[in-house]
Parts: sequence; structure tokens; C-alpha cells
Amino acid sequence: MANRPRHPRKEIEAAVEYAIHCGWQHTKATGHAWGMLRCPWNDKECRCGTFCQFSIWSTPKNAENHARQIIRLIDGCIRKRGHRPEPQETTMEDFSFVLNFALPAGNENPAALADALFEAGCDDATVGVGQVGTIGLDFTRSAESAEAALRSAIQNVTGAIPGAKLVQAGPDLVGLTDMAEIFGFTRQNMRKYATGKASFPVPAHIGEPSLWHLAEIVAWLRGNTGIQPRDDMFAVAKAAAKINFETEQRRVRRILALA
Repeated sequence: MANRPRHPRKEIEAAVEYAIHCGWQHTKATGHAWGMLRCPWNDKECRCGTFCQFSIWSTPKNAENHARQIIRLIDGCIRKRGHRPEPQETTMEDFSFVLNFALPAGNENPAALADALFEAGCDDATVGVGQVGTIGLDFTRSAESAEAALRSAIQNVTGAIPGAKLVQAGPDLVGLTDMAEIFGFTRQNMRKYATGKASFPVPAHIGEPSLWHLAEIVAWLRGNTGIQPRDDMFAVAKAAAKINFETEQRRVRRILALA
């Protein structure tokens, strides 16, 4: 990668170097996207493939946040190998979340999507376009509240891509493996909580895997263990659950209207 162009912001350049060290490939891009990072494994079991390819902004609103987003996406890959950096602290004003949208037909051009999103104010998000027909945005957005951050981001995306439909906001529904990663436990410890404590929240979905609302798990941990998850995580989890409930209500109304 000796001939690879260098990003003008040192924080982002360091994150790109880290991605390449982990095996990711850099390609050039046009418009507001400085480049793209592509996962060498492209495993569709990893976040449904959405973030197997994502954009790097030329002039993001906050270079440090954008660099953290890149590292978080690299470390979130289930096939990732290599060194994991120390966790980055977030401030109470910054809220990190992911929005997944279904795209209307004819909106499969990654460069055009990235440009439209940048112009609409989504330069505080990393855009994943690895799954045809869908788009994922990993945001770190400053706002007065978590709900305000999520709702303003949704408004930005739907304004940039008319016809885009929100599928899910996160973090919300999580399995035991997700919980273990989020809270720094082993999966075995989380299973002990889930199966050995009568007061542990009831799953929102029972299956393989079973899924829980993250907000309920955070509240339970705070009230029943010495673990005190961050306030911003709790706020985002509650806001995401509320927005997902509203999205599901709209889906139910469509289902009931079917002939």
C-alpha cells in the first residue's frame, strides 16, 4: 500500500492504517468520500454484510469521532484479527448508534449515496454499503439527548435518500454474545445471569439466539450487580427501542391492512 494516498487528518489516517493492518483494503472514491474500506472476508454473517464496505469522509464534522467509528467497525468484524486498541471515552454530548435502512429501487450507487448523505448532514456517520438494497450508518452525533440524536439522523437520511425506510435502530435487540461484548463479560457469565437469576429480564424474542432489549439489561445490571453501564449507552438503548417500536407499529398497521 505504498502508493495509497494519505488522509489529511492524522486521526483518520491512523485509523485507515489500522484497518489495513487488519487486512482491510482501501480503494479510491469520488465526491465527499475520500475513500472506501473493504473487508477481505466479506462475511455475510457479520452484521448482515452491511459494514463489509464503508466510506471514509474527506472532511468529516469531527475527525476524532470519525476515526473512532472506523476503528469500531473494524473491531466489530467477526473475522477480525490483530490488535484491539484501548476503548475510547465518549462524552455525555456524543451518542453512538447505528441506523439500518431499506433502499428504494435504483439507489445502489455507493458514491452517489455517500455524497447525498454528506450533503444532508451525515458527515458524522460512517456509511456501510456492503449489502445490496440496504444501507447502514454508524453515527457518533452530538445532541441534547439520545432521542434527538437518533431522530435528527433519521431525518437527515430520509431527506438525502427519498423513499428510504428505516428498518432498525440500534443498539436495541441483543443476544448473549452481544451483551458479553458490550459489557466486557464472557458469554458464559452472561448466560449465568440469564438462566440463574429469576429477576433477569424476559427475552423479547425466544429462539436461537434469544434476544433482549438492551435498555432492560442495562437497568437490570445497574440494580442487581456492581456493573454500572454508561449513561449515554442507556439513553441510546431506550431511544432506539422507542423508535423501533414506532417502526414496528407502522409495519403492523400495514399487515392488518393486507387483503
